[in-house]
Order: sequence, then structure tokens, then C-alpha cells
Amino acid sequence: LTLNTDLKGRMGYEGFVMSDWGATHSTIQSAMSGLDMEMPSDQYFGLILAEAIQNGDVPESQLDDMVTRILTSMYSVGLFDTPQPTGNLTVPAQSHEHADLSRLLAALGTVLLQNTDNILPLDPLTLKSIAIIG
Repeated sequence: LTLNTDLKGRMGYEGFVMSDWGATHSTIQSAMSGLDMEMPSDQYFGLILAEAIQNGDVPESQLDDMVTRILTSMYSVGLFDTPQPTGNLTVPAQSHEHADLSRLLAALGTVLLQNTDNILPLDPLTLKSIAIIG
């Protein structure tokens, strides 16, 4: 309900929700809960989703919303304005440009923690819970 009710409903988010790699573990529940794209495969959102739609377990209107969100986002960034190079998922990208981009993305995705009041490292004996947000 959080994705559909809060994110897409109350907050008016018009983009699409994509799973983390390998984080999708269901078809009907994931689709009906607001997930729009499974990554990196189609294990749950491929033929199994098509079957769930044909069986009436997932309404076609849900698929329409998923596809609309994905394609609208792709159009909004100009993905269809110019032909895109095709790739081969079985061949590793190993050019210098790929290596440079990988390093840049890793650096941009790195999160540094400020050790305010010397709270780190956390003491597992006194720690009751922890929330990771972001």
C-alpha cells in the first residue's frame, strides 16, 4: 500500500518503481503493491505476469499503469529521440570508458558517515534497533 497509496497516490509520483537487483520474489503481490519493473530479469514480471493477467489475478489496467509509467519516464528523458546502441548482456563491458564510468558511479554512490559524538562503531550488545533510510 505504501507505493500505491503514499508514493503514487498522496505524493503524486508519476515515475516508475524498479526493484533492486534480485529483490522481486513474487508476481501478483509485487505488481499489485506498486512495483512497475523487475530487475535484472523477467523471472516474475515476464511470462508469469502475462499468465496472471490472462487468469484475472492482475487486472490489465495495472499492467497499463506500469507500462505507462515506464514509457513516460523514458520519453521524458529523450530515450526515444535518437537511436540507442544495442548491447549484449553476455559480454562484459571492459573498455576504458566503462571502467572510468564505473569508478565515477561508485564514487558518487558512496555514502560517508560523520562520526558525531564518537557513536561509531555501534555496540551490538547495547543496540536494540537501527533504521537505514535513503
